[in-house]
Amino acid sequence: MPNKIASLKLNDDFAPVTTAEWNEAVRKDLDGSEPSKLLWKADEGITVKPFYRAEDLKDLERQLDSAPGEFPFVRGTRAANDWSIRQTIGLADPAQANAAARQALAAGAESIAFTVLPEGATAPQRTQGAFVSLRGVAVQSAGDMRLLIRGLRGAPLCFRAHQAARAILMLYLAELKDGVEASGSIDFDPLGDLLLEGASARMADEIFADTAEVMKFAARKAPELRTLAVRASQFAEAGATAVQEIAFALAAGVEYLSELSERALDVDEICEKIFFVFAVGSNYFFQIAKLRAFRMMWAEAVAQFKPKYADSNKAVVECVTARWGMTAYGAHNNLLRGATEAMSAAIGGCDSIEVTPFDAAVKPSDDFSSRLARNTQIILKQEAYLGRVADPGGGSYYVETLTDSLAREAWKLFQKVEAQGGMLKAIQAGFVQQEIANSRRQKDEAIAARRRNLLGVNQYPDPDERVLGTLDRDGNVTSLRTSGKTPASSPAELASQFAEGLMLGDCFAPGISAFTVEKLTPYRAAEPFEALRLRTEQHAGQTGHRPRVLLLEFGDLKMRQARASFSMNFFAAAGFEVISAVSGLDPVAAGKAIAERKPDLVVLCSADPQYPVMARPLIEILRQSKAIPVIVAGYPKDDIEQLQRDGVADFIHVRSNMLEVLTRWQQQLCQS
Repeated sequence: MPNKIASLKLNDDFAPVTTAEWNEAVRKDLDGSEPSKLLWKADEGITVKPFYRAEDLKDLERQLDSAPGEFPFVRGTRAANDWSIRQTIGLADPAQANAAARQALAAGAESIAFTVLPEGATAPQRTQGAFVSLRGVAVQSAGDMRLLIRGLRGAPLCFRAHQAARAILMLYLAELKDGVEASGSIDFDPLGDLLLEGASARMADEIFADTAEVMKFAARKAPELRTLAVRASQFAEAGATAVQEIAFALAAGVEYLSELSERALDVDEICEKIFFVFAVGSNYFFQIAKLRAFRMMWAEAVAQFKPKYADSNKAVVECVTARWGMTAYGAHNNLLRGATEAMSAAIGGCDSIEVTPFDAAVKPSDDFSSRLARNTQIILKQEAYLGRVADPGGGSYYVETLTDSLAREAWKLFQKVEAQGGMLKAIQAGFVQQEIANSRRQKDEAIAARRRNLLGVNQYPDPDERVLGTLDRDGNVTSLRTSGKTPASSPAELASQFAEGLMLGDCFAPGISAFTVEKLTPYRAAEPFEALRLRTEQHAGQTGHRPRVLLLEFGDLKMRQARASFSMNFFAAAGFEVISAVSGLDPVAAGKAIAERKPDLVVLCSADPQYPVMARPLIEILRQSKAIPVIVAGYPKDDIEQLQRDGVADFIHVRSNMLEVLTRWQQQLCQS
């Protein structure tokens, strides 16, 4: 039987459509408005068009001409998109963490990440003779490490230790025999540590000298272990844009290549040990393009150092779904965020993915949330078959154009870092921190004004949700122990000391800082709104009363319903009790309806022309009994001054800074 599918001639059946015809179709759908109305500008400064066509790819030969696994690796470093499903374990007890790791591997995980110090957590330090507690897996001694890794030597083990990474690496190596096969990674990133700590105990040139010694020693003890990280994730978690993540990760990587190659390590040795950790956010296509653009830029940067082996140009990229967009309220929305972020990472072609459990913003994750995190990836890889498609985003006009745009913008920023003298000097000058601070401020302002939505927080919140009784963000905390010994500075000697009884706590005695820099602080975008909600919960717990807001609807049906819906979301974001009543244009009847419901605040919801009719007489009636504040939903600009003279206390509208307005009213209504 002839193959009919092979004989189809689609070009003959479907006539080509010009860009002009597409634009005309858009104008028709927009009732005559120009397609430019649909243009929008991303945080990265890139203008996104409503549609893309083949003509947009005419200048992108360098990324379109290569196949997956070929230089410059924009389409992936492998012929197959076979990433590693990684499970994060953060249980405090090493034996329990080991059991959880074994269970995860049996249930479908392919590698394990032990969280010793979470992103953004303060590194342990001595304070007046005591130690700040350690969060995460409490592996403090050689015995603890032995318990933690028992029976797991066949699986790739990764340690998320951040500022404690150097000490944890030596503790891990102390438990490994020379030449043992120990695959995985540890996120030792001295430049990243400097940003998180804001200080360095070593002089600038000593930082790289120590890094070289650590890498040489680790290479002898565990040849398969990757021991030099570039934690681009901490840029994202501090509010950076995708362009900043790419540029600063590239700058840090190039700095390591340059400095370490001057310290008896060749470029191939460095590339064999270096890897990049990216946090993947919810801007779906931008995150896909971010990973593709970075691989391309890293390959071309490494090529300038003239490595001997082609594999040295390949970036090893580990992805973690971002905490930045996670929420404590409406936490189950984090399941959707994690799923789309994991999809971005998979389609972008990373080497491993860690899905952050959905309840991580509320408490330490349990078996249920950890299983959902793991199964998210299993579904994507084994049921959605993303692992069987090489470069799933390849050929998409939008993704290819976006990849190129991000690379171009990131290259400009990278050159600015290089003009500062490299990544370390840019950090010392505060350039990196200021760039990210500018991005953070813009994002925070957009969230506060609800130009950027956080579902369940500043948009469609559940006003009856409570988290105060379940909140345990500092769970899995363990006090550090000490042996009283003084740790050696040499990596080899330090590892020997751990084998002989040195404790992790000994490595965090107070010291003199050689120099300081401005800190880079990871955070979650929802934190200001969550603090607002928590204050309302605390007030209700102390007084038995939540501020009650009455939405008084009257007049034009369409406008009153629209503004009531807007106001409902607005005040629910603070955890206020929101009720509604429908009234005619009779202020006396409206006053009675208000008196029956005993609100603390009244919001008038109607069309602009009807506010002056109702506001003044209603406010006069309310003043006769209890002076309940009255505000207006909307901004009737022609009547603002008159309404203010009539006694209207405030106006809420789409241009309001939601966080500021709610904070002001909470302070007024929650006085106890």
